[in-house]
Amino acid sequence: MSKDAPDKTAQYLWDKTKKHFDAHDHEQSMAWLDQIAELADVDEMILMKAANTRGLIYFQRNDLKNAEMHLLISLDHARNIGDPLYICSRYDNLAAIYAADHQLKAAIDHLEASLLLKEKSGNEKGLPATLLNLMNLHIETGDTDAAEKTLKESIYFIKKYGYEQLYSHYYYGMGMLHTMKKEHKDTVDAYSKTIRYALRTHDYTTAAKAYSNQGERYLDLHEWADAKRKFTRALKIAQEHKLRGVDLMASVQLGIIALEQGDLKRSRKLYEYVNANTVATDFDFLFKDLEELRSRLYEAEGNYKPALDAYKKYLSFYKKQYDNEMNRSVKNIQAKYEAEKKDRALEKSKLLQVQSELKALRAQMDPHFIFNALSSMRKELLGGNPEGADAYLVRFSKLLRLILDTSRTPEIRLSDNIELLHLYIQIERTRQGDKFDYSIVTKGIDPDSTFIPGLILQPLAENAIVHGLYHKKNGKGKLRISFSKAGNALVIKVCDNGVGRKASKAKAKAGHISHAMSIIRETLELTWQGRNVKNYFTIKDMVTKDNINIGTEVTVLLPLS
Repeated sequence: MSKDAPDKTAQYLWDKTKKHFDAHDHEQSMAWLDQIAELADVDEMILMKAANTRGLIYFQRNDLKNAEMHLLISLDHARNIGDPLYICSRYDNLAAIYAADHQLKAAIDHLEASLLLKEKSGNEKGLPATLLNLMNLHIETGDTDAAEKTLKESIYFIKKYGYEQLYSHYYYGMGMLHTMKKEHKDTVDAYSKTIRYALRTHDYTTAAKAYSNQGERYLDLHEWADAKRKFTRALKIAQEHKLRGVDLMASVQLGIIALEQGDLKRSRKLYEYVNANTVATDFDFLFKDLEELRSRLYEAEGNYKPALDAYKKYLSFYKKQYDNEMNRSVKNIQAKYEAEKKDRALEKSKLLQVQSELKALRAQMDPHFIFNALSSMRKELLGGNPEGADAYLVRFSKLLRLILDTSRTPEIRLSDNIELLHLYIQIERTRQGDKFDYSIVTKGIDPDSTFIPGLILQPLAENAIVHGLYHKKNGKGKLRISFSKAGNALVIKVCDNGVGRKASKAKAKAGHISHAMSIIRETLELTWQGRNVKNYFTIKDMVTKDNINIGTEVTVLLPLS
């Protein structure tokens, strides 16, 4: 065989690989690539393209580790060849891998390296697509200023070179920006333009995603008919063009809409379709919404045990998403504060915007408490105390994590409950300027070996603080929570020297209804069911001899065996 015969064989195999890859026949593509790997003395250009193609196939299979490895190999070959176009292409592909793996900083770094090299090599035509990808990453990190700046740069080059196929991506980015700013009408309009350009250029993936995003906006407003119409269009396009991710996401949302409209049969059918197809895929972004639909569906059908199990799974997925979003948002707040602390007016505006974004997170707690906690964090940052804000955030995040953890089992250790109480009360105490003191006392019991129903204690403390101590004007507030043993019962007492129930009721906002006490009563009724025990939940008004309210004492009895 002549010296250059292996290269001719490699070129033949590469041509076969490319043909099947372009036809989306990845199995056969991999078979040809394996044959190329067995050859010796293969031209480096073919090795570079082969490694890149293998990386892209792994990427589409969601095997990010192997995808990264082969794309890095391709990048090394590209550097040896010295062609800026190939190097930039590998930077762009690696950025997509890192973005999918939530390594946003690495993704941004690779795209910025690609932009810099394209500018240096005079490759202006390659800038728009990279700018649009960078814009998407800035949106994901919550940096609206950087996203908007990058988007404006992209449209300049899109218009300059007449890239009609990129207009849909430009308006899609505009829609995401308007979504972040809570500009509903502008969001829907931007996605309408996205759809128009996407369908014109046969970009069905972007068109389907834009329809789905429009549906989500209408869903947020509980405009079920409009939401259903948009998700139905997204589903039709996704199924026609085999866009499985959009197909399943639209089906989940249509299942929720059907449930809201009382069509349990259709909701069940959509749930079963998505569930059957999600199990065999890697669409983990669907799991949270799917468990929420399952829980609500079972509840509507009267199957409360599976509904509860599904809701606990939903909380688990929600917790993971919440932690990721919270961490990214707070890091962005801190970065902005450090970079622009000399411009207080601008910093205040940006912090308010981020606070609004954080409030939109669907935490499984009282929204008023979340609002107050975030406001306190913002106050610390605006007051030039990032360390205080960070400490506040650590405490707040840990509290959320504990609350979500305690929702997973019927009973939890008393020691975990007490830790949760400390975190909650310290947050409220800090927020209210230390206007009250508190103590938690245990006597005659072992908190680590004592188990009680979860989520009973925090609402009791919240009720004492919000309705009693919050309104206290004279003197220092005091909150005392004690745990003791009486026979086979755990005795919990929550005492405060607040304004009392009568005054608190008079100060309550019109229309406000507190469900905490009724929920606790129901829990205790189930706990003591079948036992001849009375007075397991009592509320006592503490008064002076002159019948003046000086606080409230709540007593709860829980069985120890």
